[in-house]
Amino acid sequence: MSILTESATRAPREARPLSDLVAAKRTALALGLVQLTLHIAFAISSNDPRIIMPHLISWIQDLALLSLVISAGSLAALLSPLSYIGVVAALCRGTLLILGAILALYPGMLQSSLAFPVNMFNTDLDTATVFLREYAGIGMLWPAAIALCAGSAAPRFTFLRLPRKRTLLAILLILALATLFGEAPNPIVFSIKDKFRELARVGARAVPRLVPGVSHGLSASTAAPSPLESDSPPEYNHIVLVVLEGVTAARFESEFLNKPGGFSERNAKHARYFRNYWTTNLDSYTSLIAMTTSLEVPFRSYSDPARYEGINAFPNAAGALKKKGYRTLFVSTYEYQPFVPNRTAWDRIADRRDLPGLNGWTSLGTSRMESATEDRAALPLILKYTASAPRTFVLSELVYGHTPEWMASTGLTQLAYYDTYLSELLNGLAKEGLADTTLTVVVSDHGERSASSAPDNYRVPLLIIGKGVPAGEDTEVRSHLDLQGIMAHYILRVPLPARRSNLTTVGSTERWIYGEIVPPDQYVFIDDRTGQVLNRGGRLEPVAVHKRFQELINLVDGIKY
Repeated sequence: MSILTESATRAPREARPLSDLVAAKRTALALGLVQLTLHIAFAISSNDPRIIMPHLISWIQDLALLSLVISAGSLAALLSPLSYIGVVAALCRGTLLILGAILALYPGMLQSSLAFPVNMFNTDLDTATVFLREYAGIGMLWPAAIALCAGSAAPRFTFLRLPRKRTLLAILLILALATLFGEAPNPIVFSIKDKFRELARVGARAVPRLVPGVSHGLSASTAAPSPLESDSPPEYNHIVLVVLEGVTAARFESEFLNKPGGFSERNAKHARYFRNYWTTNLDSYTSLIAMTTSLEVPFRSYSDPARYEGINAFPNAAGALKKKGYRTLFVSTYEYQPFVPNRTAWDRIADRRDLPGLNGWTSLGTSRMESATEDRAALPLILKYTASAPRTFVLSELVYGHTPEWMASTGLTQLAYYDTYLSELLNGLAKEGLADTTLTVVVSDHGERSASSAPDNYRVPLLIIGKGVPAGEDTEVRSHLDLQGIMAHYILRVPLPARRSNLTTVGSTERWIYGEIVPPDQYVFIDDRTGQVLNRGGRLEPVAVHKRFQELINLVDGIKY
């Protein structure tokens, strides 16, 4: 065989690994274009011009992540023997496809991600499973499917190639690097940066890890009865419990209580505000359970709900009022609400599918998690139900403000919307002739979920409105665990619950943070995974806080049901 012939037969074999690297680069380009399309589509559908820049920066950072994979693959290929370049290129493509599928999932949830940033590396399998099954749904996976299809087919697209003059690409990469110095809207980049910050702080554990509790026999049959089961005759025939979404007391006091001509001012003569009232949890479901059962859930809300499901069978507000002849309704305007406290205690559970009409109301439907219609759309149902029986108890879980999309779609701030909602509710009760016999309880479920180690974030508003309610303020320390007792005080004229000396707290699902607060200025917040004290004030000892919290876990983890 001649040298020319031998060279000709060897060339294709040597060119094959190089073509594999070209395929990887085409895959990266295809995924970058998919991301650009998704960012444009979701930015337009958001109806919020403010989201355009975060989408643009996030896309630039998407390109940076894809480029890092390509650069790492090219460097590995350069350092590898010729026979291994194909393997390196295949691994590079596989990594790109996985990264592309993950990146494709977030543009549709960027608004929520900006409001509630989450480190994805701190998410466990239980949390991810609940999120996909109960909130995101299979329908949210279609962008990942598009990315995988486009990335897989990219090697066949010969038009996908890097320009010879790579000035534009260099500019994009420089911009991407520049964006890394600020807060990253891209949740993947945010998670990477947050992880590095966490690693830089990690030292010796201040406290040991929490461990599962040991069963001790606590059960619903041995629990104390609800304070609403008192034998006293009720002062009010109708109770409406309105649960605001994620409002701190500081915001409520500055934007709602002091609004000239607003709901609070118009009802000041028969309204009492609890200024030192605190939430126990930074998620809605566990907060609602605390309000209705007076038992705290010492676990992350959506990590493993089955772990604390037995609490829902304990004596609760809906069950106690049913015994007194009240018809009970739980209502939210979500399309799908799998997390209803004390589900079996309600005579009726209503969601968006039960609303009398959706025309003219603002609705969101970008994801299963946020698919809902604005809260005012449920007022006709609430008023009709309240007027349908001599005694009724309605718990209305509001959705407005759960995502920034509500403000973008309506142009109304959260508390301005709530002012309108509550005004229309009381006007409707007056029109039905029920205003004087209705007690309205306005409370927030929790504060900002993204700030689990900020003590002020756990102080939330509680406002009681009704004929006969003494005007003014209550400044004693109380919490969601006292809400049944506070309601019983006004409905059944029993004494108010005793003030609390300390408060146990649980952060949001995304990160296992627990703590204790002794108002006004003593607190400790601990990250269970690292054992680090995230925030501390006053004389509380982390070891003692850990011990007390572990005792609470032992109490609840041992529930028999």
